Amino acid sequence: MLYPGRAVEAIDVFLIAITVYITGLGLYALFIEDSLSLRRWLELHELDDLERNLVSLVIVVLAVLFLPQAMAWEGGHDIAGFGTALALIIAALTFFLIRSGKQN
Repeated sequence: MLYPGRAVEAIDVFLIAITVYITGLGLYALFIEDSLSLRRWLELHELDDLERNLVSLVIVVLAVLFLPQAMAWEGGHDIAGFGTALALIIAALTFFLIRSGKQN
């Protein structure tokens, strides 16, 4: 039987694997073979495109990282620091995405 905590850990590993795959595929498309047939959302024309894709995936991985902590929380203030730190990181990464999107 797959427990909810284990399912979230499996999803987290899967998201990290996707991040590594997109990084590898993006670097290959940028520096080796630029004529790959990729989906439109995965097409990379410059390093900034790869950077934005990776930052988006990191935001999702951080949110999934917090989920098991929230599920195992039994009350108290111990989760507030971790949640606040992750929220600040996600806010900073979102700000980066917004700023880099306006520059293009």
